[in-house]
Order: sequence, then C-alpha cells, then structure tokens
Amino acid sequence: MNLTLHNPSYSNEGFVLDFPEVIEEYLYQEPYYAQCVAFNRRGTLLAAGCTNGSILVWDFDTRGVAKELRIDGEPFWISSVGWSKDGRRLVSSTVQNNLISLWDVASGARVASYKCEYTILRVSLHPKDSAMCLVCPQQGPPLLLDNFGVSGEEARCGPLLSVDEITAGGAGKGKGGEGVSVSFGAAVFNKRGDLVFVGTARGEVLVVETASKKVLGRMQIQGGQLVRQIVVSRNGQYLMTNSSDRTLRIFKVELPVEGAAAAAAERGAAQQAEASLAGAPPRKKLANPFFTYICDHKDPINNVPWMTACFSGDTEYVMGASAQQGEHKLILWGTTYPQIMRTLDGPKEGVRDMAWHPTRPIVASVATTGVIYVWAKEYQENWSAFAPDFKELQENDEYDEREDEFDSNPREDEAPKGQKDVDSDIDLDIETVEKVGAYSDSDEDGLYFLPVKPEPDPPETEAPAVAEDDAAGAAARTVEAPGPSNRLADAGFDADGLGGRRKRKAKVHPGEEAALVSGGQPKSKKGAGKGGGGTKVGLGNGKKAGKGSKLKGKKKGGLNEVGMGGDAGFGGQGLEHGEGVYGDEGNADDFAEYS
Repeated sequence: MNLTLHNPSYSNEGFVLDFPEVIEEYLYQEPYYAQCVAFNRRGTLLAAGCTNGSILVWDFDTRGVAKELRIDGEPFWISSVGWSKDGRRLVSSTVQNNLISLWDVASGARVASYKCEYTILRVSLHPKDSAMCLVCPQQGPPLLLDNFGVSGEEARCGPLLSVDEITAGGAGKGKGGEGVSVSFGAAVFNKRGDLVFVGTARGEVLVVETASKKVLGRMQIQGGQLVRQIVVSRNGQYLMTNSSDRTLRIFKVELPVEGAAAAAAERGAAQQAEASLAGAPPRKKLANPFFTYICDHKDPINNVPWMTACFSGDTEYVMGASAQQGEHKLILWGTTYPQIMRTLDGPKEGVRDMAWHPTRPIVASVATTGVIYVWAKEYQENWSAFAPDFKELQENDEYDEREDEFDSNPREDEAPKGQKDVDSDIDLDIETVEKVGAYSDSDEDGLYFLPVKPEPDPPETEAPAVAEDDAAGAAARTVEAPGPSNRLADAGFDADGLGGRRKRKAKVHPGEEAALVSGGQPKSKKGAGKGGGGTKVGLGNGKKAGKGSKLKGKKKGGLNEVGMGGDAGFGGQGLEHGEGVYGDEGNADDFAEYS
C-alpha cells in the first residue's frame, strides 16, 4: 500500500502500465562506444559493453557513470554482458580473444576468466548460482561453465548436450536417415535455472535439464528456420523465438515455475513413448506438452529482419528492433496480440542491442554509432488530477478571504458527539520494508546501488590582468571558434560532464562571429573605421584610420580578407597588415560599432 501511495502510477503488481514513446535523452561518453547493454534486476544500474574493452556501469537514476570495469592491455570488443541475480557479479564476453570474464561490481576487479575456442555470441549467468554460466558460441552446441569464479577450484567447461542426443529424437537426420551436421542458434535458462531452452538451425526448441544435461523434450517450430534468439519473459510464463524467417513467435510455457525439471522429465517420457509407436494407425497429432503456440509478430509491410527482441517488465508488451542498417526502428506489439501497437522511429542509425527496464516503461537501445538512446513515456501535466475539488484556472483570479476563515475555533476542533477518539497508543511500524513483487520473489539481498565518488573541480587560477587595449581580444576569446563537429554536435547537443548527458548549445549571433579570427587574436587600438554598409567590424592599428564616410561604398571586407598578425581589418576596403586607405585622422572616440 505504501508503494502505491508513494507513486500512484504503479499498479497493484508494481508495474507501470504504459510503454515508451519518445527519446528522452541519450548516454554517450567518448571514447566509449557501446555495443551491448543489460539492466540489473531492479533497473537501477545499466551495464554497457564497449568496443575498447571497457564496461561502463551507469547509475540509471542520475544517468552518470558509477563504475568502469576494465583490464589494461585488453582492448577487445565486448560482445555481451549479463548480471547475476543479486547484482554483485557481472559476466562479459569479448570477440577477438574469445574471453569470458567474471567481474566483482563493487570493487571493479575481475574475479575469473576463461578462454573459449570459438567466437562467443552471448553469455548469461545462472539465475540462482553466479558460479555457473551459459555460453552460446558461434559454432557447436552451447557450453555450460561451472565453478566459475569459485576460489580454490578450477572452472569446468563442457558442451551442454551432444549431437547423439539430438539425433536420437529425429533432428539432425536427413530424408534417408543419414546424419547431418547440427548447428545451434541460441540458448537461455528458464526462470529457476533448472532447465535450458536451446534453439537449433532446423527450427527446433530443445528442453535440456541443467543438472544431467539430458534432452527431456523438443518442439518443432513452423517453417523449420534457424532460431537466432530465444527470450524468456520475466515471470517465466512466455517464451519468444527470433527466427531467420523474420518472424517473432510467442509460446506459453506449460511447465510450472517450481519443479519444472521434474515435470519436464515426466512429460518428455510420455512424448518419447508416443513417438516410438511404429505401425500404429494414424491419428490426430498430440499437442506439445511443453509449449503452446500463441501468435506471430512481424512487419507485414516491410518484412524486416529483427536484430533483437525483448519482453516488457510486466510481460504485457513485446518489442523488436529492426536489423536494417540506416534506420533506428523499434516496433511494439501486445504479447498475445499480433497487431502492431506503435512504431518508434529514431535517428538514421542501425540498432545493435536493446533492453527493457524491469519495472518502468523505459527502453535502452544501442545504435551502431555507440550511443545509448533512452526511450520513455511522454507525460503531460494534468494538475486537475491531484484532488477532486481542485479547479484549474485559465488565468489568475482574485480571492477574497473571509475575516474569520483562518481563525481558530476551539468548539470546531472538538470531536462530534458519538465519534470515538483516535487511539494515540497504536504502534505504527515504520521499519518494516514491504516486499515488491515486481523486483523478485525472494528475500535475497543484493547490490543495487553504487556509491559515486564526486570528482573535485579543477583548482581555480587567477586570470591574468587584461590591458585596456586588449579588451576586444579578451571578449573575442570568450566565444568558441567554429570548427568541425562530430555526429552528436551536428544535432545541436553539447557534452556536460563525465556522465555523457547532453544539452543544447547556445546560438552565436552572426555579428559575434565576425570578431573571431582563426589563428590570431584581434586587437583594438586608438582608432577604427566603420565598414561601409556592412555588419563587420573594422579594426586597425596606428594613429590614423579611415572614417566610415571616406570608405563608404567601397568594397566590403570578407571573412577571408583578415589580416593575420597583430593588425587585422574587417569591413570597408579592408586593412591588410595595418596598411589601408588613409582618410581623416581618427579620434579615440571613433570606435567600431555593430550596425
């Protein structure tokens, strides 16, 4: 109840019933170009793997960098990152050297590392045991890495299942029964981690027991295409496959959350007995005991392939990211409804990865340029929703206060007859923390926040005294000279501190740009002539300078006609290196002015 009163936008289950609509801001910090992202269990921290081998942990509340995980001398591309359930450990994989690293988030130290033979596509930690890791290599079956990071024990790594176990069920056999090579696309733990769902290149989803590494059952997907990605919803009730036929398929997991391995073994035995009946009369095909098909999600117009897909935190929505280069397109559906609900169009940059916040309608998408875009709901202020008797005024209104409106009346403060007095001896519990079901169904403590050490400001140095004759030059140096900008500055943003947050630049007046001299410092001396009919400022050196009347109608000085050195001229005929057209003697009061 306290959580609902604290934030009325939460439902009874603790989720915000909405979806993102616009880009709220973006996270970026040179030279860290993000390639993959992952939220922790509560969404307070966001890990981003970068191309230079670093992992930035962002504090998602303050949008600042709280920790950097990095080993000097290993500038290898981070391909995937994953959190442990308690948030104390973080696993990562690299592309060039095929290295799996386990990090301690609080200290920033690497606890353990393991080098694989093949390129690693994705890694994830066991939901309950942070010493067990599931590895999806580019070639061969998924690997199960055990005793990873346990002090005094050596890590054990082996294939999750063998090809013989797969071909025993019919997959991997050709039309004549001959064996063919079997490749795998993706693998993921279920909610409790006692099962692993594995996708194959022949369009099958295998149910494998984690402890015994035994195939308990299988499901054939329509089309028989390569399963590139498998995603399990946060509550463990839905499974989504991303196949190479550009279709996202939703299935309902029919296994219970608790004791899923035992139930899968029992149903798998019945499925194998049904499949082993040879010569039996044909009958209607039985439904799969593990999964129930719900619907397909695709783009019916463009039929785009999907780079990645994810569930929302409350499993109400499904979002897919387009794999086409040159567009940052995210498409939203309802989990059980095939119609497109919303299409989010971002900048003209491809998408590499995407993650939905566990409890809020926020999506973090990674562009091919290394920028993390934060999508959020576009809220509109509604002041009339704060109280039932609140009246929203269109303009100011005078209020006449009654003379006795705020006077204290002891009789009115007394309780009416028949009304019981409030018991002031009731003990109020202000120490018990209510459990939030949106975060977890366990009481396990974890690391959800990192202390951010503020960086001290640079020491202030006294500015050197500026001569009166150099006043114009000092004013000109306060405005930045225009120069080449990067892709973020082209959009009108400017960096603000370590966190990489951006703010809009202030525009420079065209007249001020005239005072900028590339490579030199313009100086003002005793006299200056006003340019004939132009907005540029004439600056000269010497006791004599042409008045505006003498130079009127002459050729205007352009920005490229700047005299380099101590004496420079703008406007009029242009004073080059102090030598120009002399007129009447210039007075000290005849300063240049903007027109």
